[in-house]
Amino acid sequence: ESLLEPRVVETKPTDPQSLQIRANLLKICGDQKLRVLDFGAGKGRILSNLTDLDNSSSDNLIDKIDYIAFDESDSDKEPCINSIIKAYGKNDKRYFNDSQQLISDYDKNIFHVVIMCNVLHEIDPNDWLTFFKKGGLINKLLHKNGVLLLVEDQLIPVGEKAYEKGFLVLDTPELKELFKRKTPKHTYLGVFYNN
Repeated sequence: ESLLEPRVVETKPTDPQSLQIRANLLKICGDQKLRVLDFGAGKGRILSNLTDLDNSSSDNLIDKIDYIAFDESDSDKEPCINSIIKAYGKNDKRYFNDSQQLISDYDKNIFHVVIMCNVLHEIDPNDWLTFFKKGGLINKLLHKNGVLLLVEDQLIPVGEKAYEKGFLVLDTPELKELFKRKTPKHTYLGVFYNN
């Protein structure tokens, strides 16, 4: 339990979650270009860290992904758009707060990867079905062969936004049960830890 005030986290490029997300995106994309949705993007730290990591490696992941940010709240819109501009030179319809506008601009089932990084524990479990069921938002966004990349801290080191009853943080076995996966097929279920 953390009694500190919740805030949107900013991390260094060497953050373990960012490194693991990057490694998985590189593995998934191979030679193809991926359309990636950062669901619950906050300040755009994932894109910012990926851009910084690209500057120190030869992989050029940013050139291989078409990154789109979505966050229901627009409180961190400016820093997120700044991260997008840092990576791509312009915003160009890459930031959304309205899911209907996102689907209108990008069509249904068009995202190869949907990243939910430290987001699931902020959503009331009663609402999980609205996101993941057939016809739910994630289902509408994710390509039929797409990958859902779930990244959750097991220990909450700073104040976090909780749903009204607190936190429910799942580990890999619980995520497999939730999504009825013995061995992930098209969905990658990952639980990563911050050191």
